[in-house]
Amino acid sequence: MSSLTPSQVFNILKQLIEKSETDDRIKRIKNIVFLFVIVKYGGRIFLKFWDRGILGALNEIKMTLLESFFRAIRRIPFVKGKIDQEMGKMLKKVEVEIGPKDTDTRHSTLPSRGLSEHDIKQELMKTVAMSHVDWASGKVSGTVYHGGDDITRIMMEAMKLFAWSNPLHPGIIQILSLPT
Repeated sequence: MSSLTPSQVFNILKQLIEKSETDDRIKRIKNIVFLFVIVKYGGRIFLKFWDRGILGALNEIKMTLLESFFRAIRRIPFVKGKIDQEMGKMLKKVEVEIGPKDTDTRHSTLPSRGLSEHDIKQELMKTVAMSHVDWASGKVSGTVYHGGDDITRIMMEAMKLFAWSNPLHPGIIQILSLPT
C-alpha cells in the first residue's frame, strides 16, 4: 500500500466535505450529532444549576477553574522544584519529630538471618523504653484509650486464639462469620 502525500490527503478531505454539503443524509447525521451534544452538555449544565442553584454552580465552576490553574502552575519546572524542596524539608522535620530517637531501633530492611526470641524481646523492650508519653493515664487525646487490666487480659487471650486467623476467609474460622 503506497503512502499518500499531504496534498493528496488534503484533496480527499476536500472532496468529502464538498460531498457532505450536498448529501442530505450526511446533513441529517450532522444535525443529530449536534443536537446530541447540545442536549448532553446543556442537560449537565441545567442539572448543575438545578441542583446547586446559581451561586453554588458558579462557585463550583470557579473552584474547578482554580484547581486547573494551580495544577498547571505546579507543572512549571521552577515551581515543581520549589514544592519538592519544601516537601523534603517537611518530611525531614516530621522524621525528626516523630521518628525514633534511637537510630539502633530503626530497621529499614529484614535481617540476613532471623533473630532469636531473646533478641526480639530486647528490641521490643527498647521500643517500650523509648516511649515518653504516659498514654495509660488517659491524658493523651486521640491516641490509645486504656480500658483497664481486665480488658487488656481478655484482648490478649483473643489475640492468642485468633492471631493466625484471616477475616477475609470466614469459612475457615466460623466464629468470624457469625452475624452481630
